[in-house]
Amino acid sequence: MEETTDSPLQDPKPVPLEQEDFKRIADHMSDVVWVVDLEGRFTYVSPSVLQLRGYRPDEIVGQMFEEALVPEEGQQIRALFPEVLAQFRASRSAQVRRFVTQPCRDGSNIPSEILTNGIYDEEGHLVAVLGVTRDISERHRLEQELRHAKQQAERALAEVRTLSGLIPICSSCRKVRGDQGYWERVEDYIASHTAARFSHGMCPTCLVRYFPECAGDPLNCTPDPEDPA
Repeated sequence: MEETTDSPLQDPKPVPLEQEDFKRIADHMSDVVWVVDLEGRFTYVSPSVLQLRGYRPDEIVGQMFEEALVPEEGQQIRALFPEVLAQFRASRSAQVRRFVTQPCRDGSNIPSEILTNGIYDEEGHLVAVLGVTRDISERHRLEQELRHAKQQAERALAEVRTLSGLIPICSSCRKVRGDQGYWERVEDYIASHTAARFSHGMCPTCLVRYFPECAGDPLNCTPDPEDPA
């Protein structure tokens, strides 16, 4: 009896996508897929634009791409559009990424990231621009919170002042000459230049000086509160 063996699995051949296949895939993506012609006019927008911006695709198709952006950013990208086309003509692998702000039907603005590539005909000529837009509102919110926390930390750090260099102090009364030339108590000077605060007490030497009855055991002595300190 002749033995038979299973033939090894072969790598699947890539299946070329037709225009209808591309549209079917794009229509079911959560990101917004769009195509603009070489003038920058929308020729296709996926249905997910309704969820992102509140507009139907048929309301976007036919518009110039800058109309999908806040005015200032739209003008900036319109000025860069010839340069972007030049990049796509120079290299079929070129990609352009940009962070933009898009106006919504309800009057709000939504931060978005767009990634664009060229679309080419069979002869390799650039015929259109393919773009994908992604909502980055959550990432933008986290970045804003991080920026705010950093600013708070920097402000707190700026409030912490340290002492350095020579400090002019009176050899008799021990007062310190401050920044404005006035003499002030050491604790007042340090408190105004650092975050340190003072609690007052007496060292053993001063305790015995003012309370002689504590001479035997100054560390464990409790002076009579009626005695002058």
